[in-house]
Amino acid sequence: MRVPVCVAWLAITFTSVVLYAQDQIFADGFEDGSTCFAWSETASSDPCDGVDNDCDLSIDEDATCGDNLWCTYDYCGGVIGCQTSINSDACLISGVCYSHGQTMSLNDCLTCNSAASQTAWSDNDGFECDDGEDCTTDDRCLGGVCIGDPILDQFEPNDSMAASVDLGSIDLSDPYPFDSFNANIYPTTDTDWFRYYIDDTPDGDVRPRVELTNVPPNTNYTLCAYFECDEPAGSRDCLDGSAASYGGIPGCCSTNSGSLNENVHLDPSCDGGFPNFNDSGTVYIRIVSATSATSCSNYIVEWGHDYYLKD
Repeated sequence: MRVPVCVAWLAITFTSVVLYAQDQIFADGFEDGSTCFAWSETASSDPCDGVDNDCDLSIDEDATCGDNLWCTYDYCGGVIGCQTSINSDACLISGVCYSHGQTMSLNDCLTCNSAASQTAWSDNDGFECDDGEDCTTDDRCLGGVCIGDPILDQFEPNDSMAASVDLGSIDLSDPYPFDSFNANIYPTTDTDWFRYYIDDTPDGDVRPRVELTNVPPNTNYTLCAYFECDEPAGSRDCLDGSAASYGGIPGCCSTNSGSLNENVHLDPSCDGGFPNFNDSGTVYIRIVSATSATSCSNYIVEWGHDYYLKD
């Protein structure tokens, strides 16, 4: 064992020789591997650094390691300094402690899952939440976001002419309106298509009519009706609405502002030619939002054949 050597006076014991010089240490080590300050005053305390700073043959006895966080265990790691370990049932995220299963205050779809990560939020998939939308149901967390199923009408999917819902057939003897239905435009990408067939009669005059009412507040819907003749080609006059076409099929559209009612009334003319004047054909109804505003509240559509002009 190497012993300290001092320059002031000598003390001899049965086990060691120690020399002192008014707190000035000449030695550079003890048998436990600690190192004292050469030719300097000894430290008054012994912090966590793996060194016997006060040369008392004890290391780090004055170490105080603590971060004042309930979710951590703090200890002295010697030469690597104070160390912190997060409790197994907790998370430490951005300097704040959370219990396992605790959700973020502003987002229930993020949670402390100590088994997945103790330093970052984890997705809380499947957790019941509220996406703040009136037009969704069965809201669940997915990928850290609350997502609900849109409240769709019973006719979906009918977002294209090819997928239009068949309302049936009528002839010129049927009264107007022949029938009505309720549906909604939701979500913003929704477009509703319906169709019905009108069977002409000799000396008849086919005049399809469609009305849209009960338009939800703060929305603006466009109503169109297109007439496809059984004959190879045809034209139409718009008794109500403005001339339009879709995929080469002539029709009329009503574009009143806001949530005003919409009305479309057509007078088609098919090219059957004498003696087979026949204006039988299919009416395609299209309803779409003119803006990004939609609603899961239902609108009402009345439809049929109306020979008479609107009052």
